[in-house]
Amino acid sequence: MTELVNVYLYCHYKPFLVMKRSAIANFKLLLPLFIFCALSAHGQKLPNKQEISLRAPGNIKIDGRAAEWGGQFAAFNKSAQIFYTVSNDDNNIYLTVQATDEATIQKIIAHGLTFTLNGSTNKDSKQHVAITFPLFKKFDDYQSINRNLAYNPATFLTGEAVIKKVTDSLVYAMNNQIITKANEFSVAGLTMAADTLIQLNNETGIKAIGLFENKNTYTFEVAIPVKYLGGNADKLSYNIKINGAAADKNKNTEHYSVIKTAIVAVRAEDVPALQQQIASNNARVVPITSDDPIDFSGEYTLAKKHVVNQ
Repeated sequence: MTELVNVYLYCHYKPFLVMKRSAIANFKLLLPLFIFCALSAHGQKLPNKQEISLRAPGNIKIDGRAAEWGGQFAAFNKSAQIFYTVSNDDNNIYLTVQATDEATIQKIIAHGLTFTLNGSTNKDSKQHVAITFPLFKKFDDYQSINRNLAYNPATFLTGEAVIKKVTDSLVYAMNNQIITKANEFSVAGLTMAADTLIQLNNETGIKAIGLFENKNTYTFEVAIPVKYLGGNADKLSYNIKINGAAADKNKNTEHYSVIKTAIVAVRAEDVPALQQQIASNNARVVPITSDDPIDFSGEYTLAKKHVVNQ
């Protein structure tokens, strides 16, 4: 487990929210709004469902970061409030999802996101694979993530370096909680692994992970080997679902939100002077009454490898 944490948190994790030294305090406070507006505008230019086939970048990694895509996605689904891209190479089909809406992120963390890939466009086909991640076993395992997500250091602290240090620590803490408390994903539809749990580090070739790139951006990635879909399908169908409370068979049926005055799980060794403030700002949680699943389906044609004529 220590090795896995090192791989995801120390090698791949690199916050990319950089603040200019010349920025004034008001700009810092308004920056999240600017980012949201920019992403919303970008989302409006994208189709609601992916319309193109894409070869996956040669450097693609399932590491909870979307750096390979350079911030460009194939679609923005308005109902689910997520950016996403389906792509493929000769061996795998990939899904990359990015969420920047806090409520959407909280819902994914609480109940998981399920990607179902069907080996044909026939809805009755049994040649499918469904991957669900994250899977926290109990509310206590993920409530600290929601608290950290809700906390805005700039509201309570001053100084760019201090705010960045606390923010980075919050992201580290959230990702560490995911890796240590949700270190399995669910696989359904495979004969060799039907409705079972698989470790993040496994030998099936199936990969899934979802981590925070920065405090406002959660990236979910999946890789599914084509061989599990029959190996000769050219056109596939897929479904992306943000699960709700009704989908949780082994959890409480209530979903919880967090009042935005909390901070927990920050590494005290990073910010020892803030220990008393951290302790005094514990969050209260309140149930969200409406927490229905949101899903949408689409079709995808495998992108062929481009061959240059000699």
